[in-house]
Parts: sequence; structure tokens; C-alpha cells
Amino acid sequence: MSFSKQLYVTLTLLYFTIFAGYFIVEIKNTKEHLEVESATKVSDAISILTMSLKDILKDKNDPKIKYIISSVSNEDIYKEIRLEDASFFIKDSDLVKKSKDLTEDKWQIINLDVDENIGRVELFSSVSGMEFELNIMEESLTKENIQHYKKPNVEPENIYVFTPNEKYKNSGDITFTFTAQNINDKKINSTVALPMNKTIVKISKDTKSDFVVPDWFTNAIPLEFEEKSSVISADWRTKAIVYVSADSNVVYTKLYEQAKNIALYGSMIFVIFILILIVFMEFILKPLRRP
Repeated sequence: MSFSKQLYVTLTLLYFTIFAGYFIVEIKNTKEHLEVESATKVSDAISILTMSLKDILKDKNDPKIKYIISSVSNEDIYKEIRLEDASFFIKDSDLVKKSKDLTEDKWQIINLDVDENIGRVELFSSVSGMEFELNIMEESLTKENIQHYKKPNVEPENIYVFTPNEKYKNSGDITFTFTAQNINDKKINSTVALPMNKTIVKISKDTKSDFVVPDWFTNAIPLEFEEKSSVISADWRTKAIVYVSADSNVVYTKLYEQAKNIALYGSMIFVIFILILIVFMEFILKPLRRP
């Protein structure tokens, strides 16, 4: 092998060694930057949603909730934004109406329970007691006439709060067991299945159809994005939980474009380098080839 060919091979190997090191470092730095950027945007979205939704969650069917979440999810980086109910309120009347074991008599619910693997149920308050307190506040009663104020004739009814745990994945109807007691102290054990739609609003997108990054690239550079969540509380109680997850396809697309650009520019520089080297070698060796 001639000296010029040996030089070409040596310089080519040296170039590709340097280029490979630069390529790996640049892709690694870009990957870390995009991961941090995505995590920051997810955290920002959670903060915005927590503050925006806090004051309107009294009515969980308020259309403003979906509008706010939709406006945040318009940015491409978000794969899914989901708002889940953190507690459900159940009244005695709800249980009595749904029960097939009870007649139209007046019943009081005692010992309400639910499978602990799904969540927990607690006594929240009494409707009659709440109405009495609200009437006092609304009419601004003084201490003198409170004692003459008659409690409204409202049948006592308990309100319970059901709090699902993380294992409950919006599976539909939840079965509650309880004991019902009427005015004659007759007790009947019964079960009732009540619909519990955990998801209030869910906005997600499917980008697989537009995903053009090859599998070998995604397999070579694994990305992991954890779904982040935040509890939204009001009146000292947990109202809902907002979940936000980043779209790894967006990061892979940016990373793949960066890799292609580096490879393209590297190839162009290599071709120019070889052409300059050939011209230079011809200029150096030309006098040696003269007879």
C-alpha cells in the first residue's frame, strides 16, 4: 500500500473516531437537556392547573374545568392530562333507593363499609345538622333569638365520603355493604353498587401515526418519563388529583432530527476534508513523480 493510501486510511479512521466521540457526547447532552426541559414543562403545567382549578372544583361538572385543561394540553409536549376525583359523597337516600332489600319505609344507614382494597368510606356530616347551621348563618341570628329558633323539620340523613385508593383505576360500580335500621328497630343487611366515575376530565393524544423515528434509534437511547401528579385541596379536604405526563415521542423526534443533522454535517465536513487532502497530496507528490 502506497504512502498516500496509508495516510488516507489513517486520517479517515482518526476523523471517524473523533466524530464518533463528538456524536455520542452531543446526543447525550441533547437528551439530558430535552429530559430536563420536558420535566420542567410538566411541573409548570401541574402548578398552573392546581392554581386554576382550585377555586372551581366545588362543581366538578363545571365546563370551565375541561376548558382550562384543554388550553394547557394544546402544547405538543404533553401526552396526557388527567383530572381524577379524590372523594365521592354518598347520602343515605342514595343507598336506600338503590337497595333491592329495603321497602319504602324510613331507614337509617349504619355500618357502611367498602372493600379496603378499593378505598375507604367515612361519615362526613348530617344534612339536617348542616341545614340548621346554614340557616343560622344566612339569617344572622343573634344570641337572643337563637334559643327561640326552631330547627327545620328535616329527616336526619347522613352524608358519607368515599375516598378511592391508588389501586382503584376507575373500574365503574363500587359495591358498598351496610346495615339499614327503621323506626321499629328492624335491621336489614344489604349491598348496593353505586357508579363511581373517578376520571373527571381526561385529554390524551395518540402520536404513533406521526412518529417517524426508527425502532433501532429508540431502542439505543431509552427515555423514561414518569407521570407526575399533584393534589388539589380546598376547605382542608382533598378535592381532586391532577396527573400530567410528557410525550416521549416529541423528545425522540427532536433527538432524531439532531442526530441526522450532526451526521449530515459530519459527512459534509469529511468529504470536504478528503478533497482538500487529495489536492494537497497531489500538490506535494507531483514533483516526486517527475522523471
